[in-house]
Amino acid sequence: MRDPFLNRGNSYTLAYGAPAYLLGGLLYPLFGIYTVGLLLLLGVPLLWLGLGYMFSSNKDADLITLACLLNPLTVYFFLTCKLPFLWGLAFAAFSLSMYMKERNRSAMLLGILAMITHPLSFAFLAAILLIECDLRKWLSSYLPVCLVLLLQFFFFFGKGEEGPSPLSVFNVLLLVCSLVITVILRPQSKFPFLLATSLTG
Repeated sequence: MRDPFLNRGNSYTLAYGAPAYLLGGLLYPLFGIYTVGLLLLLGVPLLWLGLGYMFSSNKDADLITLACLLNPLTVYFFLTCKLPFLWGLAFAAFSLSMYMKERNRSAMLLGILAMITHPLSFAFLAAILLIECDLRKWLSSYLPVCLVLLLQFFFFFGKGEEGPSPLSVFNVLLLVCSLVITVILRPQSKFPFLLATSLTG
């Protein structure tokens, strides 16, 4: 359950990355030390497909997808073996494609898969609000995803040697609630709200 090589044995092995790591565990007897390289290689078509589905309504979908893949930051993630992040990004792209087609249940399930693969995928899921600021519609698909993210942070991250730190989670929740109340009481502050939320994320 705990990784003996991280944080003096206090970090959970599957705090995130479970889909990629478990598949890696199954493939390891066949591919040995090349397993991570193979999973990174599999991440390329997975991300290509996810982005392709996400941009499928655009006539230049292939070009936009290629531009996303050739983004220096994406290339950097491949070069530095950010395996769970890349897979999480692919699952988030699939989730957003379902969200744009108003298939809420599929969007939610793929969003949860993205969260358990890498919690930072949440930033990608939330970025759609910068384009289409319909928080109610977004929450109808992604409220369970938000809950999974909060559970991850509460149980797996922000902990010292004594265990979880509810105070850090409480501070973030308090800040997010303050931002939500602000935008409810002052609807014209949507842009600052989105900026503050993205910075909080």
